[in-house]
Amino acid sequence: MAESSANQPSSMRDGMKYNLTFLMAVILATGCQSPSGSPETTRSNEPPRIEVPRFNSDSAYEFIRAQLAFGPRVPGTKAHEACAQFLASKLGQWSDHGMRKYFP
Repeated sequence: MAESSANQPSSMRDGMKYNLTFLMAVILATGCQSPSGSPETTRSNEPPRIEVPRFNSDSAYEFIRAQLAFGPRVPGTKAHEACAQFLASKLGQWSDHGMRKYFP
């Protein structure tokens, strides 16, 4: 008849705990390795190079001047809506997707 774990000697239970812990560690260690040739093993540690355009102060000034030409842009006014349309069209020139959010 099989003995329950409560009837087993302490050293036997400790040995089983050790074996179970060791087995779990082996399973985790071998399961986390990636197969050879996978993208994880062939990746370079160097981050991708991103081309950043140079800041043009004259262009920035012209954008600010155009925005200020709308006058006070109090929400709900024609100037506010016209400026929002201007900004959306300008940003749309440099983006393939844009989303405008409306607030009550």
